[in-house]
Amino acid sequence: MAKNATRSQLTNPNGTESSIDITGSDSTGKIHSGALNITSVPKAKDTGGFYIMPIVSGTMRVQLSNQEDGEYFDLQSATLDAYLGTWIPMKVKKVISVTTATYQIGW
Repeated sequence: MAKNATRSQLTNPNGTESSIDITGSDSTGKIHSGALNITSVPKAKDTGGFYIMPIVSGTMRVQLSNQEDGEYFDLQSATLDAYLGTWIPMKVKKVISVTTATYQIGW
């Protein structure tokens, strides 16, 4: 890097580097409040999943992009609180259930 160059990086809430590059979203950033399946978002399906940005905290049960049917991952309110307004660095193929949380998706 040149002597006077500046480096930029994305960081997650705890300050560690994050490498999420969002290049698309559904309905110009629609806010979701319930279940969502990748099959209803064709462009996200083409990329193998989508990322979640929590807008309002709560809890969520999701299926990660490489999990089998019947497997799930629970996002607790502490995690959603920590990532409010930022992308959670995990690729999701299905939001199974949501309690009080709202979110946006991107891929």
